[in-house]
Amino acid sequence: MILSFDRGNRLHHVATIVAMGLAAAATSTVTAALPANTAWYSGDPDLGGWGNGWSSNPNALQHWQPFEVTSPSGWTIDTVFSLGWGAAQDGGEWSIRSGMGTGNPGTTISTGSVPGAIISQHAGVNVIEIDIPDLFLPQGIYWLHVSTSNGAINGSSGANSIGSTPGLHSIRNWNLYGQYYQPYSDPRLSSGVTLVIPTPGAAAMLGLGGLVMSRRRRTR
Repeated sequence: MILSFDRGNRLHHVATIVAMGLAAAATSTVTAALPANTAWYSGDPDLGGWGNGWSSNPNALQHWQPFEVTSPSGWTIDTVFSLGWGAAQDGGEWSIRSGMGTGNPGTTISTGSVPGAIISQHAGVNVIEIDIPDLFLPQGIYWLHVSTSNGAINGSSGANSIGSTPGLHSIRNWNLYGQYYQPYSDPRLSSGVTLVIPTPGAAAMLGLGGLVMSRRRRTR
């Protein structure tokens, strides 16, 4: 279901989304772990939120959630994900930006779409995960958008969050009501990022490098 609202049926769509959330919670019997090597996660879904729509829809509702790369050496992002309702065949899209603010779309660092998403389960809903081209981000604050072409993303309760979520508003862009890049006070959407896991060969080389450096220090 693409989130395309108008004043006449907005409440109907909201009620439908809430009902979908309750159904998902009632029928799901498996609560799996988050994607491997999750570095930032805004928190478990509250099952009552709503979320992003596909950007090609002229009435799209989009949100960007702030997250912080805390490591001084930066992060290399491997996948991005959100929690909600959607199917693998629905496809998905993502956008990572910097410098967003009121009326300011910021700078797009990475964006794209895929015909199919990776689907797993966590906290009673689907995890919609998109494998993006490896992306290096220096230490700092960024904004993340993840959506599906036919679904909804849950708001986050903040429970079991991972990493640092800055005390900043999420930013939303809702074409239908002309709310272009405005701060959004509702709960942030449940989403996150994972990091590239070094291959065994790369990990071994890193270990060897550390051993060599240690021996050099000892001989000085």
